[in-house]
Amino acid sequence: MSALASLLVVAQLVNPSFEDDPAAPKGWTREIGATTGNGAATADIAIVEHYPTGPLAVRITGTAATQRWPMLTQSFPVEPGQRVLFRVLAKARGLRREANQFANANALMIFRTEQGSRISLLTSPVLLGDTDWVPLHVTAIAPAGSARVVVGIFASMSGSVTFDSAELTIAPTDRTDPEARRAAFEALRLH
Repeated sequence: MSALASLLVVAQLVNPSFEDDPAAPKGWTREIGATTGNGAATADIAIVEHYPTGPLAVRITGTAATQRWPMLTQSFPVEPGQRVLFRVLAKARGLRREANQFANANALMIFRTEQGSRISLLTSPVLLGDTDWVPLHVTAIAPAGSARVVVGIFASMSGSVTFDSAELTIAPTDRTDPEARRAAFEALRLH
């Protein structure tokens, strides 16, 4: 195996299927992703029973009164030019944009500098209405200046979205490396 192939998965997500610690999503950082007013009503994040790959998943629920919208994220080192692919399963119930809400119910990827400044933000397509389990994905080549990639899940609309089975791949982009070519093909297939 080449040195580049050994870099295929640079970091493992902690608790990717939300099975660890039913009281909270262990390994995931909770931060506010959006605010839609000055109130304290915060979207609910709860571990719930669901079975695509295991007994538990995480659900984000909000209403028209919700004004603080948390997201769950994990951060990993990345080098400019590496290919990053983040995938997660999602299921929506009654998702709709109301009043001042932002149209977000998706997977996300943020590239940051060593100092923490945001370079870019990418998201998967937004879920709306009711869906059965669907795969969401975000893929990108780490831009110049990238030192960290933040991946996560987010919703800022009324209704609920349940997430499960997150996966992260960080791969080289060397065309001569078989693992890099496989990662590129997978990104193209998902596109």
